[in-house]
Amino acid sequence: MLSGYVQKISMKLEKLNFRVWSYAYGGLILLVSSIPADYLPREEMFSIDKLFHVIEYFGFTLLVGFAHIYSVKRRYRMKWIPYTLRIGMLFPIFDELYQSLIPGRISSWLDVIADLSGVTLAIVILAFIYDKYIYKDDLK
Repeated sequence: MLSGYVQKISMKLEKLNFRVWSYAYGGLILLVSSIPADYLPREEMFSIDKLFHVIEYFGFTLLVGFAHIYSVKRRYRMKWIPYTLRIGMLFPIFDELYQSLIPGRISSWLDVIADLSGVTLAIVILAFIYDKYIYKDDLK
């Protein structure tokens, strides 16, 4: 019963274009990073900001991971973890470097650590989903 329900969800997910959504989400991250500091609320060093970083890159990594898992090309599907890790680790670093170029914005390694925590959490969850529900269908 449950496997049939999961299979229906999996078929619906295949129809979504995760690559387009991950590009859009990455663009949104860069757009928010482009906002000058004068227009942002002031915050403390360890505030809710770090939680937002974790959530932001958790969502981004889910989209990138699903884009590789549901890729038409088999090489992307079978190597989704290294591809997703590469993008998930480089994009936050480039984002923080880009933020340092914006007037009043400060790049922080603590933000990168929070971003990478979101990436790691998403990859662990994606690996569980892939192993439990998708891998067997991918071998066919």
